[in-house]
Amino acid sequence: MIARSRLKLAMVALLMGGLCLCTIGYAEITSVQISPAQPTDQDTITFSVAGLFLDGCWNLRDFNFNQMSSTQFSADVFAYDVWQPGQYCPLFIVDYVYSATFGPLDPGTYSIFVTEHHQSLREPEPNFASLMFEVMDFLPPAGISVIPESLAFGNVYVAHDSVLMLTIQNIGGAPLAVTAMTAPTGFTARFGLPLTIAPDSSVTGSVQFRPTTAQPYSGNLVIISNASTSPTHVPLSGIGIQESSADNVSVVIPGDFYLVQNYPNPFNPTTTISFSLPHQSRAYLSVFDALGREVRVLADENFAPGEHHLLFDGSDLPSGIYFAQLQSGEFVATQKLLLLK
Repeated sequence: MIARSRLKLAMVALLMGGLCLCTIGYAEITSVQISPAQPTDQDTITFSVAGLFLDGCWNLRDFNFNQMSSTQFSADVFAYDVWQPGQYCPLFIVDYVYSATFGPLDPGTYSIFVTEHHQSLREPEPNFASLMFEVMDFLPPAGISVIPESLAFGNVYVAHDSVLMLTIQNIGGAPLAVTAMTAPTGFTARFGLPLTIAPDSSVTGSVQFRPTTAQPYSGNLVIISNASTSPTHVPLSGIGIQESSADNVSVVIPGDFYLVQNYPNPFNPTTTISFSLPHQSRAYLSVFDALGREVRVLADENFAPGEHHLLFDGSDLPSGIYFAQLQSGEFVATQKLLLLK
């Protein structure tokens, strides 16, 4: 809130050679603008002084800029001479706009004074005009967005896994702190909590669906954060089916490890990566770019024997060649993936 203050002065000065009416009319600081509103390395403050009537007897300092009695800066712009008694005092009418650029303003209450110069012959030195204004903290709070807004896993064999990727974005101006996630029965969220996400940044994790019975599953993944909209709800759904009821064949346990070529390939932006395990074992499935950098971990856990299907989402990756690598015990296999956007 900006409050305005006016000071109206009237003085009579006796000069040699006659009576001179040296009138100081009211001065008003009409506006204060701070730009830009967002925090930057520098801020600019602009204010206006209107209707300032003064005579040449005054040596006017344009303003002092204070925050809680601590002077930030001052400057001399109105450099009128100090007239001695017996000299004619010309009259000035001043409308002035002044801007100054400096480091970012801390939140707080500031004041601007248009004052008489300290070298003036007038005592005491008056303030012609003053204005107080408040600088608020314009830093917007943390904001959260999830991509996609919901996850639908479709049909998944009982005791098998399906994994979809989920990206959490910070769309605010302060760090986003994600402290907890709660997933409904049948689903598991895989993020390294707690998370701290910088403004305009994102973190991608995965959500696993593993049905234990042949039935529909649904619910919300609940994300707790410091965003004003917390908690965030991500709808999840999937259907557990028995392999025998789906294809009327008995479950075949493979006799060896396999990493199947992804399908489709090329893909944009998702593809399914399948692998088979001859017995229950821990599997680590990851994706590397052409420079050998690991860009995604799709699985790192124990799996039941049989075939497993995982979805790889490359929405946040550029077009190019990638490699899916499966490690399980001493078994290592790699398949080439081509992402075309």
